[in-house]
Amino acid sequence: MVDLSDAGSVRPPPRRVHAAVVFADIVGYTILMGADGAHTHARWMQLLHGTLRPMGARLGSTLMKSTGDGVAAAFPTVAAALCWAQAVQQAVRESDDPGVPPVAFRIGIDAGPVEFDADEIYGVAVNVAARLQEHAPPGGIALSAAVQAALPHPPPMLALGCVALRNIPTPVEAAVIEPPS
Repeated sequence: MVDLSDAGSVRPPPRRVHAAVVFADIVGYTILMGADGAHTHARWMQLLHGTLRPMGARLGSTLMKSTGDGVAAAFPTVAAALCWAQAVQQAVRESDDPGVPPVAFRIGIDAGPVEFDADEIYGVAVNVAARLQEHAPPGGIALSAAVQAALPHPPPMLALGCVALRNIPTPVEAAVIEPPS
């Protein structure tokens, strides 16, 4: 039997903070990979390392974790999280190449208490943001009521009312910022 515990290392205990959590997912990633895996992967890595992470660092992201075909990110404020989400959507639209299928993100944002450890983030806000992004149109951003309430000057958005989120027991009031037409 293999002992998977790491008795030699001591991990600091998780810290609990209030954060704005953003979950961004590439729309149709499996289809894009099937059509042109090498180009899709190269484009995703360029977006992740050349756009998403640097923008996150500039806006104070305290964690940005790749989820394979997207990212989970934490920000100290709702304003910083929304600024990052809007900047990412704009940068992705501007980087589209007419010769290949476009990449689009669905983004969800929630805010609340979360727990961090060295390389992970946990909490209801993470789960809500991950499920909320499923309600955003490609190129759009879905926001929980907590995020909307924290914005002093919210942008125009379409109210969705209370939406049922997969594996979240209580419906969440949400709205979306639609992509430009």
